[in-house]
Amino acid sequence: MAHDIFVSYAHADDEVPIGAPSGWVTTLVGGMQTVLRRKLGGSGAAVYMDHQLAVNQQVTDTLLGAVRDSQVLVLVMSPGYQKSVWCQREMGNFLQASACRHSAENVFIIELEPVDRQSWHPALREFTPIPFWHKSLQDPYPRLMGFPIPKADEDSPYWSRVNELAHGIFLKLQRGGGESIAPRPPVWVGETTDDLIEEREDLIGALRQHGFDVLPAAPYPVEGEAVYLAALRKDLERAVLAVQLLGPREGRLPAWAQSSLVALQAEEAAAAAARRGIRLLRWRPLHVDPAAAKNPLYGELLRGENVTASGIEEFRQMVLKALATSEPAPAAPAAVTAALAAAPAPDNDAPPLVLVQADPLDQDFALRVQDSLFELDVETILAAEPSPDHSPEENRRAQEEQLKDCNAVVLVYGRAPAATIRARYAFAARTMAQRGRGVWGALVDGPPGDKPDHGVRGRGIHTLNCRDGLDGAALQGFVKAIRGDCGSV
Repeated sequence: MAHDIFVSYAHADDEVPIGAPSGWVTTLVGGMQTVLRRKLGGSGAAVYMDHQLAVNQQVTDTLLGAVRDSQVLVLVMSPGYQKSVWCQREMGNFLQASACRHSAENVFIIELEPVDRQSWHPALREFTPIPFWHKSLQDPYPRLMGFPIPKADEDSPYWSRVNELAHGIFLKLQRGGGESIAPRPPVWVGETTDDLIEEREDLIGALRQHGFDVLPAAPYPVEGEAVYLAALRKDLERAVLAVQLLGPREGRLPAWAQSSLVALQAEEAAAAAARRGIRLLRWRPLHVDPAAAKNPLYGELLRGENVTASGIEEFRQMVLKALATSEPAPAAPAAVTAALAAAPAPDNDAPPLVLVQADPLDQDFALRVQDSLFELDVETILAAEPSPDHSPEENRRAQEEQLKDCNAVVLVYGRAPAATIRARYAFAARTMAQRGRGVWGALVDGPPGDKPDHGVRGRGIHTLNCRDGLDGAALQGFVKAIRGDCGSV
């Protein structure tokens, strides 16, 4: 390819402020290139940034060729970008070329100020931008970081975002741009009030730099309760860890809700953590006094047993440690436990609960399996890896408990050794066969295709050949079988 990176921006966003040596976008790209030279070595990355378009006011074939031949697109999102016909054409050409290379995720969106996501190109709406703006209680209007000149402070939010951008591009270029990087399982980081946006973005940046995907990818729709809860619950069902930042203010109370969005997310996150066995970590700043909360219920949330009062850096390290050690989830708060106990028992029409087991090498494919099962009205749990802090016997009992709580199990065979799959099958077969059911599991034989046969044969397990891609019809047959519509196999 001719270039590593193509920078697409509105030239109004790169006008040189009085007293500054260069425009904001040019300065940002310069900082990004400095970090990439350190990471890549040599001359770093080849960047194409057109400075003549504002003069010529036309998109030439040469420019469009440079867009299509670049591995990565850095898109500077702003109101000016949305109104620029030329910018939209640049973006469209890159997305079209990326789709042909199956690498449409090689887009990094830099957000200069809040822009209504519904006005974005549909192909971009699922992307999580890197915001280079902030708001405060004293200054409620968005302020552009690093404008007019970035301060030489390594701890500033501006340089933190530059480093996040460069690190993400570095990972893409290391794999040749065209190959998709499999993110680790997603972490849910709840939406916050405006005064905690900076802390939330810093945490999200740290998670991305460690390879974790972050949910939600876009703000939840607030048009109504049903659509809001559906989007929130879908994310919580996928997450391997739930995190929530709580400030002194409770925040927005929509017309359709009886509590704030922060409190509503807290309730849903607690319920999902208790049901799925994932950890729920909450944080509040040291200066926030729960007794000073205007709403007593919000005060109770602030002083909850799983809320840590600390500096944000200390909490960030706590989150990363929890992800690294796969620590078990703490007991649910008494109120949540009581509410779950009081809930009516599920009827025979309730969605089946399926445990999805996959090696860390195959977590990306396992998440796709989970999403497909979710579309088939099946609830899933991603199995936790054995904890190094527990004895083999403790880990064995924990796995048995996971299996006993589920209607079926799905074993994902991708890049993990075939011996690992056979051991998991033998363990699951012993546990699940005690129920006397016909079909109790499926083995999803996914990519890559050039690997040994798994060596698993069994009457109670469906083997699904998905080496060329996930087969939704095969999964549907498995789901039908565990619901009892097809009887035993």
